[in-house]
This record gives sequence, C-alpha cells and structure tokens, in this order.
Amino acid sequence: MSKKTLFGLSAPIAYTMIALPAFSQADMPPVPPAQIEVIESGWTEVSVLSDLSSIDDKLERLYSDNGYKDVVQAMAEQDIKDGTINSEIIEGSDLSAYVTFIDSFTNPDITPEVLVGFGGFSVSSDTTDTLSKNISAIVDCRDDDYVQGQSSQLLKHKYVEGCAIETIKDIREENTPPLTNEILANYTHVDPRPIEEKLALYDSFKVRDPYYKNLKNRANRLSNSDTTATMYYKNYMQMWNAMLDEKITWENLQYLPEDSDSDTKYEFLYNTPSTDIIDNNTEFLFECRDELLPEDLSKTDLQARERTFNQIQSCWIDRTQKQHQEWQQNRKFIEEYAELDPRPLAEKIAELQSLYGTNNESSYFDGVKTEASALTNANITSSMYYNSFVTMWDSMLNPDITWDDLKDTPDEEKQGPEFYLSFEGSDKIDNNIQFMFDCRADHLPENLSETDMNARQDAFDKIEACW
Repeated sequence: MSKKTLFGLSAPIAYTMIALPAFSQADMPPVPPAQIEVIESGWTEVSVLSDLSSIDDKLERLYSDNGYKDVVQAMAEQDIKDGTINSEIIEGSDLSAYVTFIDSFTNPDITPEVLVGFGGFSVSSDTTDTLSKNISAIVDCRDDDYVQGQSSQLLKHKYVEGCAIETIKDIREENTPPLTNEILANYTHVDPRPIEEKLALYDSFKVRDPYYKNLKNRANRLSNSDTTATMYYKNYMQMWNAMLDEKITWENLQYLPEDSDSDTKYEFLYNTPSTDIIDNNTEFLFECRDELLPEDLSKTDLQARERTFNQIQSCWIDRTQKQHQEWQQNRKFIEEYAELDPRPLAEKIAELQSLYGTNNESSYFDGVKTEASALTNANITSSMYYNSFVTMWDSMLNPDITWDDLKDTPDEEKQGPEFYLSFEGSDKIDNNIQFMFDCRADHLPENLSETDMNARQDAFDKIEACW
C-alpha cells in the first residue's frame, strides 16, 4: 500500500485562489514554530503489514499518527505473547525497533546488522525459537522465489513469517538427538510418545530400568506428599499424558481402575471439594491445560515440555487446594450450625445415612445429634429420627417446602407419620407443623443468605420461638 491509499483516504484536494489584502513584511504577524500534526486514522494490522511506505516514513508516522502507533503497539504486545519477539524489543515504549523488524520481512535493505544495532536482536540462537533472536531465518526466507514473484505486500510478510517459524523448528529437530529411553528416563512425565506406546513399553521394563525407576520415584513423591492418592504407575502415565495432550478428555480417564488397596472403583474423580487430592479433582486439569498448553508444543524440546507441564501442574494443585479450603470453611460452619446447614436436604440426609451406626460418625453427625437431643430432652419435640430433625430444620428456612413434602415422613417406630399438621392434644412442635408455616411466613426474609450465619440464626430463632 503506497503512502496510505486506502479507499476514502486519498481523495483529490481542490485549491481555490482567494484575493487577500496586502501587508508589508513589518505588518505580518509572527510565524509560530512548525509542529508535527498529530492525526487519528483508521489503521489495522492488515493495513500496517500492507503498507509500501519507506521505513523512514513508517518511523516518522509513529510520532505523527496516533492510530498507527496504537495498532503497532497492539501488534507488538501480541507478538510478545505469542513468543514471536522478546519483550526487550519494545522496552521504554519505543516501537522503532519493532517497526523496523516487521519491515525486514519484505525489505532487503534491513540486514541482520541493522536489527542487531537496535539491541535485543540476534542472528541466531540455540536456546530460543523467537524470531527476534533468529533473524537469519527471516533473511533466508525473504529470498525465496515465492516472495520475489508475489505482488501482495501482506502475503509476502505472512509467507516470510511462516517460513521462518518452520525453518527454526526444522533446525531444532535436526539438531536434537533421537529421544531414546536413556534420554527420556529423566523426562518420563513429559514423554511425547503416544500413550499406547508408553503403556506397552511399561510392561517390558525391568525394575532396574532407569525409565521405570524415575517414573516410580516421581509418582511416589506425589503420593507421599498427598498431592495424589496412591495410584497404579500406569495411571500416573495416563495422568501426565493427559496434561500435555489436548485430545485427552474426561471420557479417557473416568473409567481407569483404582489401585487395588482403595475402596473406590475408579482412579480419577471429576470434582471432589472435600479433598485436595488432584486426581480426585480432574476438572481442574482440563481447565488449566486449556489455558496454558501452547498450540504448537514441541515434541522434541523436553525442557519446553517440562516448563509447560510444571505450569499446568501448579495451576491444577492451586485450584484444587483453593476449592478444598473453601469447602473446609463451609464445613466448619455446617458442623457448628447443623440446624442452619444451607445444603440441599438430599445431600444432608445422604451424609447422615452413610455415617449412622458406623465408627466414622463425623462432627456434622455429632452436631445434629446434640441439637436434636436438646429439643427432645426439653420436651419441645417428640423423639424422632435424626433424618426427621434435619428435615424439620430444613423446612424452617426453605420457603419452598410445603405440607405435602413433610406429611409422609415416617416416625421413629414406623407406625405412622412423623409430623402432624395440627394436633390439639399435643404441645410438641413436630405435631403442630401448621404453626411453623405460619411463623415462617411472618419471619423468614426473602432471599435468605446461605453464607451469612448471623442472618440465618436470627431467622431460625424467630421462627422457632414463634412456633
């Protein structure tokens, strides 16, 4: 694009001669110093890359056209994010080096020495794949026949960019030794081979094989630190593979068998707030992988794979622990205020039934039992199942519960209903549920908070006292 020839930006200008009064030079007002006019214009990434202006014009435009500068700034920041350039290229918010860099894709006058002179560039690098550190690849691709025969400035730029990226990858792969078991032994968790191949090799390993020993040691460190449960080593391989393979989904993991010493059937669980074991919170694996796994993760650069692996694992552990800490806070409140428990009734009943009569009675069970016994001993209620107390408390703070939900609750001897709507011959509140509905209608606030214990306690006390 020649000096901004976008449609609508190069309209002809008509000049009209106007007769003006004569002034002597002494009468002329002083001429203000010349200033660069700052304009706003509709630049886009496409128009920036298609621009056929000279490099001098482009650099001058950085200071005269805010629209141009803003688009170039956004392009540079995206290239840093994508790993195309290093952040030092635009240190101090100076975009001159970056504009020269993108111009070098199609301008043979910009040699490697020119870019190196800006600082932050290098001709080639063995340690990084960024184009700004491997500008020799740009120069090589710029000489290709495709570029010489292409009239579109945009297509020239994109071809050179893609060619340079692939060239650097090819060089890396050519200079990378074959990934033998001996090399992969120190990188068992990021082994790029297909999972089927790795599992098949596992069965052939001897206990002294370095690959097997390192796999075992890494897995044991995770289980010994309670980061994971104790798992089959093959399941660790499945887990690590899933962290770096975007094709693996929950369906691939959910039916893998659990360790034989466990009391559960399957190794992985999707989300379990009651534990900070990561294999029981696999949902966060997929969340973190989706956010952190590069689209073009190298199959041969084991250090790059390990860096990505560590980022995903840290994210997975952090989110699992955060969820578990929140669950623990809620749990403390539930155990202390059993009658105010905001969980769904079915969940509360299921927990009680799973614990009743076992040696694993929890603080929650104890809280229910304490509150229930206090009501029974004070002759406020009849003797009831603990399930019935939880049902009664739930109905006091849940405006959706009606008599139809309570009337068929069995009593302790299973000889009739636990609750009566109205029984004039009894002063027990469970035999006069109608008053609970009346009091609830008078004292239960709309949209009662599930987390504000003071508000829940206040509403509960008012309803109970009224009842």
